[in-house]
Amino acid sequence: VNIYNPIEIKKIRKSKKINNRIISVGRLENQKNFLGLVRAFDIVSKKLPEIQLLIVGSGQEKKELQILCKLLNLSKKVVFKEYQNPDKLINSSKLFVLNSLWEGLPNILIETQILKTPILSTNCFSGPSEILINEKLGYLTPVNNHIKLANKIIFILKNYDRAQKKALIASQNLKRFEKNSQCKKYELFLSRFY
Repeated sequence: VNIYNPIEIKKIRKSKKINNRIISVGRLENQKNFLGLVRAFDIVSKKLPEIQLLIVGSGQEKKELQILCKLLNLSKKVVFKEYQNPDKLINSSKLFVLNSLWEGLPNILIETQILKTPILSTNCFSGPSEILINEKLGYLTPVNNHIKLANKIIFILKNYDRAQKKALIASQNLKRFEKNSQCKKYELFLSRFY
């Protein structure tokens, strides 16, 4: 029996104003591979010059990321925001990207599904493939491959209706993470020992 992180499933309306941007949220550390995301975005922005990248988070790699953006002439297209509750920003973004090298069960993907925002994640160990049910509810890309990541972002944005349909189906398939059902599984598991 799988016991997922219990999540409170809130009913949230999809933002009417969707900004022409990709968003990524997390600690600015090696595990999250934001450097790879910026390199991918460099390729994307050449094909889709109107798109922006919003990075929400703080951490040790922030200066390195800003230097890379400057070197790639992306300083005006990549926006950094300190960590905050990202719900409104995710809700009004076109695409959420998780470019991690590894994960546990990334709650941010579940929270993004609640917001009906399309998702692209690395197929890292562990969690994303399970949350996205092998690409039925979002998109997966190989770990640490910024060229394939860029190509997948371009594909998603050029086939955006399909991405939105996946996001809508994802928002309707969240019962497996719902707080009450997961807490009951914990109770059942613990009752075996008491």
